[in-house]
Amino acid sequence: MKSKVTLKFFLSYIKNKKYWCDLIKANLIKQNYCFDDSYVKFCYWDYYKLCKKYGPNTKLETDYFGAGLYLKSDLARRNSFATGRRYSWRAEMNDKALSNKFDDKSWFYEHFSEYLGRKFIFLKETNNDEILKFIQLNTKYVLKEIHGEGGKSVDFVTFENENDVHNFVDKYSGSNYLIEEVLVQADDIRDFNPGSVNTFRIITIIDKDGNPHIAQAILRMGNGKEVDNFCSGGLAAEIDVASGVIKTIAVDQYGGEYISHPITNKQIVGYRIEDWQEYCDFCLKLAKVCPQIRFVGWDIIKNNKGQICAIEGNSTSGGNITECNSLKGHMRDFEKIANQSGGGY
Repeated sequence: MKSKVTLKFFLSYIKNKKYWCDLIKANLIKQNYCFDDSYVKFCYWDYYKLCKKYGPNTKLETDYFGAGLYLKSDLARRNSFATGRRYSWRAEMNDKALSNKFDDKSWFYEHFSEYLGRKFIFLKETNNDEILKFIQLNTKYVLKEIHGEGGKSVDFVTFENENDVHNFVDKYSGSNYLIEEVLVQADDIRDFNPGSVNTFRIITIIDKDGNPHIAQAILRMGNGKEVDNFCSGGLAAEIDVASGVIKTIAVDQYGGEYISHPITNKQIVGYRIEDWQEYCDFCLKLAKVCPQIRFVGWDIIKNNKGQICAIEGNSTSGGNITECNSLKGHMRDFEKIANQSGGGY
């Protein structure tokens, strides 16, 4: 079945060459890359060969361009977590049935409720009276679709009067959404972009002996929007796991590079994260809650009360956020951690 799906992709790719070339042009424009038609043709066949080698799960926008594979050497590609083979690797690392539940916010919120640091209700499971009781006037809330991802199904709502509340209940009661309190972030990381909650994406891997490790850490920052997601225009900079110091410039999905935040001008490179050890310890604790999911990208923050809170866990954390800051791949690094013995980070 898999071979038929793969064959279907390549037949469609050849048949719809103009569509794919137009898509490549659009992405090159977003990347502010200087190109001509010959380079578009090169990228068309280069992406074809990449998918043929690693599988059509290597996505054009998020992997080939978002993770910068179009600029990277064959050596870097062989070691890249952004290629299609990451799907089979994650499938081996994570229990399949549980992985599907893990990425469902209703399951995640229920099993990790003590680590969330905020109140929430599921609108599908809550009667109207309870929803009305939960909502307070002139208070901002986060509205999330249960199966949404990439920050594209997140809205912020404020209720100025009773009519706003009743209209909301009429629209969303029984729906596949949740509504939760807004977390107020501690000032040190909030100051990078006060308009959004700026999260740490910390990847944990559980080794063959069942010990969790911190494999990678990234600071995600909003850039003029209320969300910090990389695929929604946010910035990402990699953190040195041992020291808690931001070791790379920040980049966006279009190849923009930033030493300082473009809105607040707060310097990014070289910034030392306060209480970094606490963040690492928190994620190692999270990893132990569901050890059948050996690979997770945790999104966490510290609130203004000094409490570290989990936003969500991603058992399918992508290659674009993982390698957008690197000219080399991370696949061997991740595999080495997964196959070692002994705890720590």
